[in-house]
Amino acid sequence: MRLTAAAAGRLVIGMVVSFIGFVSYADQVTYFSPKSGKRVLGLFKNVRQVRFFCQPCGDRKSVLQDIVVVELSYTPNDRFKLLKINGRKVDLAYLYVPYEGKWYNVAMLLEFPVTGVSRVLEEPQ
Repeated sequence: MRLTAAAAGRLVIGMVVSFIGFVSYADQVTYFSPKSGKRVLGLFKNVRQVRFFCQPCGDRKSVLQDIVVVELSYTPNDRFKLLKINGRKVDLAYLYVPYEGKWYNVAMLLEFPVTGVSRVLEEPQ
């Protein structure tokens, strides 16, 4: 089956729009100031598990992970910090921690501005 020029154009436009939609949700709170890094690290002082859940990405269920190592790293230009859990760079907008019997969004607990995510996970735990 061959694509006509018009069909190929629509396909390319569709792919670009889909990519832009995905990118608009990526890296909401992956990088933050060194001052904020202290608050971020402090939140994980007594946390033993986290849940990853990217609502804007279409995730239907969160993923539970035990914490082995939590660390802050500098970005290559040394201007910002990022959080790594078990060696994996994480976006605080899609990360949830247990608090008062529920799973709360880390970015919202730390008052970072985020969009498209829930403050509390609603799925049955």
